[in-house]
Amino acid sequence: MIFVESEDSALEICRINYEHICEKYERLGRVSFLCQDVKDFDKKVKTIVENPPFGTKTKHIDRVFLEKAMECADVVYTMHKTSTKMFIDKLIDEKGFRVTDYFEHAFPIKASMEFHKKPKKNILVGVWRVERGR
Repeated sequence: MIFVESEDSALEICRINYEHICEKYERLGRVSFLCQDVKDFDKKVKTIVENPPFGTKTKHIDRVFLEKAMECADVVYTMHKTSTKMFIDKLIDEKGFRVTDYFEHAFPIKASMEFHKKPKKNILVGVWRVERGR
């Protein structure tokens, strides 16, 4: 299992959460925590689970994450704003992947950045499971 995050503080939270999970469940083999930009990740892996930025602050950054994931793995779990569904579905198809599962969820985001205006906001997101091959 490999966790990739570009921010040290977020990666540290990931480590702590992973250790809490391991207190209740069996460890699943080797684990690596990589502090790097996802664009620099170049390993081939079986499955990627990602929570990309939604592309509202940096336009189309969600596309960068999804393209990288499909480049590195045969199965990808990803989530994006539902308003981008047509775009995401088209990109998945263009890259030779197919959607095997999709559902929508009201994803709560707590105010954690200075540009957040409300204490909590629910964002309607789509969650895709895609795999290589049509």
